[in-house]
Amino acid sequence: NTMREEMLRFRSLTAKFIFISLIFIAFISLLVTSGFLFTHHIAGEAERINLAGQLRYSSFEMAWWLHRVLEAENSELRESFIRELKNAMDRFDSILIVLKSGDRERNINPAGQHKEAAIMCDGINNEWNNSLKPMILKIVELPEKGVRKLIDKYEARIPSYVDEIDKLVGFLSAEHENEIKEFDRFRLYALGVFIVMTVFIVIFAKKTIIAPVRKLTDASLEMKKGNFDVRVDVRGRDEIGELGSTFNSMAQTIDSLIDEQAKHLLELDVLNKIAEASRQSLTVEVMLDKVLDAILNLEPLTLEKKGAIFLHDEKEKVLKLAVSRHFSDEQAVGCSSVPYGECLCGIVAEKVELLTSKSNIEDKRHTKVYPDAKEHGHIILPLISRGKTLGVLCLYLSKSAELTDREVELYKSIADIISVSLQNALNHRHVAMLAQSLESSGDVIVITDTEGLITYVNSEAIRELGYLKDELVGQPVSIMQSPNNPSGLGEEILKMTIEGGWFGEVINIRKDGSEYPLLLTTSPVRDAEDKIIALIGTGRNITERKQMEAELKKYSEGLESLVKGRTAELDEARLQAEAANRAKSEFLANMSHELRTPLNSILGFSEVMADGMTGPLTDEQKEFLNDIHESGTHLLSLINDILDLSKIEAGKMGLELSEFNMRELIKGSLLMFKEKAMKHSIELKAEIQEGIDVIIADGRKLKQVIFNLLSNAMKFTPERGEVGINAVKTDEGIQITVWDTGIGISREDMSKLFQPFQQIETTLTKKYPGTGLGLNLSKKFIELHGGNIWVESEAGKGSRFVFVIPVKQ
Repeated sequence: NTMREEMLRFRSLTAKFIFISLIFIAFISLLVTSGFLFTHHIAGEAERINLAGQLRYSSFEMAWWLHRVLEAENSELRESFIRELKNAMDRFDSILIVLKSGDRERNINPAGQHKEAAIMCDGINNEWNNSLKPMILKIVELPEKGVRKLIDKYEARIPSYVDEIDKLVGFLSAEHENEIKEFDRFRLYALGVFIVMTVFIVIFAKKTIIAPVRKLTDASLEMKKGNFDVRVDVRGRDEIGELGSTFNSMAQTIDSLIDEQAKHLLELDVLNKIAEASRQSLTVEVMLDKVLDAILNLEPLTLEKKGAIFLHDEKEKVLKLAVSRHFSDEQAVGCSSVPYGECLCGIVAEKVELLTSKSNIEDKRHTKVYPDAKEHGHIILPLISRGKTLGVLCLYLSKSAELTDREVELYKSIADIISVSLQNALNHRHVAMLAQSLESSGDVIVITDTEGLITYVNSEAIRELGYLKDELVGQPVSIMQSPNNPSGLGEEILKMTIEGGWFGEVINIRKDGSEYPLLLTTSPVRDAEDKIIALIGTGRNITERKQMEAELKKYSEGLESLVKGRTAELDEARLQAEAANRAKSEFLANMSHELRTPLNSILGFSEVMADGMTGPLTDEQKEFLNDIHESGTHLLSLINDILDLSKIEAGKMGLELSEFNMRELIKGSLLMFKEKAMKHSIELKAEIQEGIDVIIADGRKLKQVIFNLLSNAMKFTPERGEVGINAVKTDEGIQITVWDTGIGISREDMSKLFQPFQQIETTLTKKYPGTGLGLNLSKKFIELHGGNIWVESEAGKGSRFVFVIPVKQ
């Protein structure tokens, strides 16, 4: 198509044809130019006639607006009509100016070119400016009662004035028709001359242009059918001859491009077959086996049908043979493990760059030699994904084979496809291991996306809820939430999980409609860039616990009613309860080792795995191990608090006195909250009186007290607030005050402070998990020292927690 367009665009061919063509073009240009000028002239005259006709309409329009002004019901409406009347007068003035003086943009000539038309325009203009316009302006300015006669006078003069305008329109229309008739006669004469010239030019063009162009057209049609070997026999020194030469050159270029495109399509077919083989399995060994077969069976590659794929062992810094083809038993054993830097494959693994070799005998880098090996070449490529070396692809070439740059790039593309597929297979292996661990859990585990749609449920969840797996995946998590839950609980859980996590009790509903209580813990799952990619919830059916609590409550209620009538039995029951409580505290105090040891094992092994000592981990596995370690640490802290409280209640908690620097202890405790303070724009302050330094006390317990008080202060202080600690000497000992500018504590909530398992229920505290043991333990630790602790606070004005410990010599 492009060639056919080029054949129609040449300008001149021979000197004779150029001369005739110039005459023909000049004639056509004259005809076209005259037609163009006449068309513009006629268009301007038509516009003039149209404007003259608008004068007639505007005359009646102004009379209509005058009546509207007279009939206006109020002054505001009258002013609006007067504005419209003046706009009509302005339009009338502008039309008169155009008719008299002309308008170049509209192609309207001045009226002076037609003497009679100019006289008519002057008459209409004089009548308007000297009579009608002043009359209208006077009507507008006079009061309403005095304008009726003037309007009647204006309307009486309008008919004769419109007649003058109609005469002007008629005159202009007649002149317009005469000019059109004269131009039609001119075009008729010009058409005769044009026909004569056309016949002469057609005869000349048929011989010198059409015949060569037909040859070029036929050749173009052949090219369109796919025959790119076609050539045209068009000779000459004119532009047709040059066009023929250009056509032949273009046909040769297109033929070369088609060959190049065929090679490119063949390469794409090769890559497609490799990609198809890599998609057939997510098992590493099976996938690599199919990929290697696909590579060695490709015809376009100059390959010996021999090769191997090695996998990278980062820990041992060696390559492990994964799959091979046509390796002898001796070679398979010898190449089963190749250290970095040894032989060609080891060099590629160490330098992470492509390597080619023309001969395994002449290339001294080829150090692994086998007696039955024939001379051959190599191309060895590293398999890299996300900047990490996964393995090496080793392919055998014919002896002294020369690879083009294009072939090398094709091999690189093959290695890239294998790298991506290998990474996917390794990821699938890790995910399968993780899924297996989730499946073996005895808790209900559900994973959703960030919108709350279920993406995974373990076997325990399927068993507990009574659904099939396909009935849950893709559904909103609300499918398992009972309508008897508090209103908005589901939205709150989703929001809190995205913000960091949620813990509490919910009511689940099974497929059959039955309900049961669930103790639920949720948390977000983040990728390597700290972006939330999923939400995970772990829950446990607490029906039995709830039943026990209900029975206990029922028993308590019965006991309460019984106590009202039997005071003696109440005393006995109280004594039994205290004995049971002491027994509980003694039991927990004695069980400290049994409770801490499993948790320490969990924490220790999770740290070992997270550090990679048990093998390489994915980022997702590291995140899970970090979650395990953080949860275990939190649980260990909770158990330590409970055990400390139990030891105190059992009378087994004592002080471990030692010398330590109180100033350094306070500064170190404050330093632990520096990062959190910066994150929430909270200003930390410390004022420590001179002379407070080395004292004798239980440093660990005092540090725990200060940590608990600072933690509470940070927790309940909003962003851009202040938290501080002061230490002074008093007559009683050392007085330490932890203060904040947070939400404060109301008077009715003061009684809950320092009580075990008690938390003040406010909008802010519900955001944070807690056991309510911190202040109670702090109080008991201070009392063990012989000191005292109290709080000074007011709702909305911050809090001051103060404790005093005596100084021991």
